[in-house]
Amino acid sequence: NNNNNNNNNNNNNNNNNNNNGVAPPIPPPITDLVALRHRLDTRKVSLRSEQYITDAWRLLKPNLCTVWALMAISFGVVAVFDALWNSLGSQVLPSSPHRRHHTFDMKQPSAMSRHSGSTPNEDTLHPTFDVSGFLAALAWSLLGSLIKNLMFIGPFSVGVWFAVHEAMHSNGEIRFASAFAHFKRPLWVQSAVLTIVINAMVSIGFVLLFIPGLYFLLATMFAKQLRAQHTYLSIADCVRLSMRLFNKYACSILLYLLVLALLQLLGLLACFVGVLFTIPVAFLSFAFLYHDIVGVNGCPLRPPDINVMQVARPVHMVPFPVQQHPQQAHAIQMSPLNNGGGAVAGGAAVQQPQQPQMPQHFPPAVQQLQQPGQHFPPSVQQLLQPGQQFPRAVQQHQ
Repeated sequence: NNNNNNNNNNNNNNNNNNNNGVAPPIPPPITDLVALRHRLDTRKVSLRSEQYITDAWRLLKPNLCTVWALMAISFGVVAVFDALWNSLGSQVLPSSPHRRHHTFDMKQPSAMSRHSGSTPNEDTLHPTFDVSGFLAALAWSLLGSLIKNLMFIGPFSVGVWFAVHEAMHSNGEIRFASAFAHFKRPLWVQSAVLTIVINAMVSIGFVLLFIPGLYFLLATMFAKQLRAQHTYLSIADCVRLSMRLFNKYACSILLYLLVLALLQLLGLLACFVGVLFTIPVAFLSFAFLYHDIVGVNGCPLRPPDINVMQVARPVHMVPFPVQQHPQQAHAIQMSPLNNGGGAVAGGAAVQQPQQPQMPQHFPPAVQQLQQPGQHFPPSVQQLLQPGQQFPRAVQQHQ
């Protein structure tokens, strides 16, 4: 009970500090998988869409040029690579999958050719689909996507999240160089493989029934942030923990995505210029969403709405009866002032503490001891003899 009261007091103090404008406390950094799983299992918060968008806009204003530069690099490199790869594929591949291969039907010439005596024209041509060309183009496209994710998209996307988390930690600007921090050999390969695994899961899901692909696209939205914040996690751990987070807040995240979609629509209505602001705000807001449900190391973290570890079954405490001396009890009973807990001992009134009386609940085996006329074995009869030292449970029964 004291621990629960202390926890409630701490939560009330944290709420009062938040209301007074005092920053919430900074929790200790998470440095292993066990502590991270414990945080994910015990922390439960209600998502605040307006707060995430407000914080994202506050972070975007001093870093607008840096964010625009990173967006230009991302879209520019991908567009240039796709153009060069498609141009190279048109020269390497034997034929295009949509090329029309024609066959001539010499036995059934058209009416125009019969009257004019000319050779068969387009009326006698029958298009066929080149399966080998389609498979070759598909393999070339997959190879290009693999190279693109391995060389640029994987480490760059994880590095951008690392730069955003670093800015949140230091309350400063987004450093341009931090976005390329994962272009190092140990981090490069892991970030690239994580991106390839996520894209493969999403692509296979869309090919199968579309719904699994949409689920994998949404469920893996926190995998790269987990990788950027906790480099000790494996690729499977990043995907698994991201899916656990999405499943925990699925309804709230879907509503938040709807809010972001409406925000992008407002950006499109503003002559397409507003998209230059709404897209970065939506991107940065996911960092604050991640921080609220998981926590970025070194950043103040608001107290959870429900802490699973603090929710326990109430314990009913039964007061232990205070044993009184026989003479003291006889003096209290014979005193004429014993009408409110008062007693006369040596001519002076003594106030005796009153013990709260609570109903006793015993199992049937113990209730049987209370019935008179029972015959018990010698081991139980020995317990009934006076002057015996018993545990607390037996003394409570007596």
